[in-house]
Amino acid sequence: MSGQRILITGNPTKPEIAECAESLRRFIESRPDAECIGVDLDGTVDLAAARPDLVVTIGGDGTILSVARRLAGAPVPVLGVKMGHKGFLTPATPGNAEAALADHLAGRCRSSERMLLEVVALRGGKELERHLALNDAVVGRGAVSRMLSLDVSVGEEHVASFDGDGLIIATPTGSTAYNLSAGGPILSATMRAISIVPICPHTLTTRPIVVAADEVIEAVVRTRGEGAELTVDGQVSCELASGDLVRIRASEKVFRLVEIEGRTPFTAIRENLEWTRGEKRR
Repeated sequence: MSGQRILITGNPTKPEIAECAESLRRFIESRPDAECIGVDLDGTVDLAAARPDLVVTIGGDGTILSVARRLAGAPVPVLGVKMGHKGFLTPATPGNAEAALADHLAGRCRSSERMLLEVVALRGGKELERHLALNDAVVGRGAVSRMLSLDVSVGEEHVASFDGDGLIIATPTGSTAYNLSAGGPILSATMRAISIVPICPHTLTTRPIVVAADEVIEAVVRTRGEGAELTVDGQVSCELASGDLVRIRASEKVFRLVEIEGRTPFTAIRENLEWTRGEKRR
């Protein structure tokens, strides 16, 4: 066999996803320009080591986030097939997935490069954890519901000290996720910038800011005892203690998301946020 090596992955919790995966597998194997190198619905395949030319995800945005983490920055384009009602990162549907695949194989689709964040948690100068984030990193309240005190700096400059529920540091891709719900700005998906959004700050003058992607952002936990947690893309987390530091910067690696004809990031925004023009009053 020759042609593009395609790997299918998805959320295994719904039976219709397995059915869609099998349908796409048969479609790929019917083509002379493609090869299905596997269907991974349990998340056990090392995606970077498998070296696919394309990954097809079936599920929702959460599945895309999981795949981005598993690729670990490998420059493999990802085509998302949406199985729910909403999705900012999944342009295809089961009804047009085969057509989208055919267009990709024919070179009619483009891949947009999305920035990733490098997120490092430090304790006493020693690294606790390191992750890549496609959406965001959140320093927030853990299992114990209590107010957090955080010191935030950008580069060499102290920006703010505040009490609240935490802090969201988001990419443009993640600006339509938790960032948006917390009152942060929507950023154009392919720009290089980072949004810093306080979560329920105790003072109303503490507002979201946007900084350039080449800045280094640090948040230091000042709350005593337990109750703080770092969460990356809403899927991996670690507990933080007083004095722990979270350092975030733009990664040199990127995530490549396939866009299909007729759909752009603004299409997804219009549909998901219901930005439609109503009839004028007469």
